Amino acid sequence: MGVANRLRDENTLKLKSSAFGQSFEHFIILKVRAFLSYRERPENIYYWRSVNKQEVDLLIGREWAIEIKSTSKVSQADFRGLRALKEEGLFKNYLAVTLDPFEQTTEDGIQCVNYKNFLDMMWKPDLSS
Repeated sequence: MGVANRLRDENTLKLKSSAFGQSFEHFIILKVRAFLSYRERPENIYYWRSVNKQEVDLLIGREWAIEIKSTSKVSQADFRGLRALKEEGLFKNYLAVTLDPFEQTTEDGIQCVNYKNFLDMMWKPDLSS
């Protein structure tokens, strides 16, 4: 992300730009990879895309399905991919990591957390063990 932006002579990321969204997603994924490596956890990480082009950005083993959104106000549309994957019943936890300061759990059990809290949450014993 950094090299591509530099080659385009883009030194700053505009908050609601596509480049910001890609960089935010990349940042969260790198933090998760670093955490898993540090804790020596063997879980694979990958993403999911349905035949209908629904996507979930980050899957960790069979524990966590995580959608990463660089929005400061989530909408129901932001949960589309997680809901489609949740119908399969393959993961224990479904989570949206966002810039939104308002945290919530949807009626169908999808947690929506601010990215700062997510990064702190990774190190808690129930997630990090």
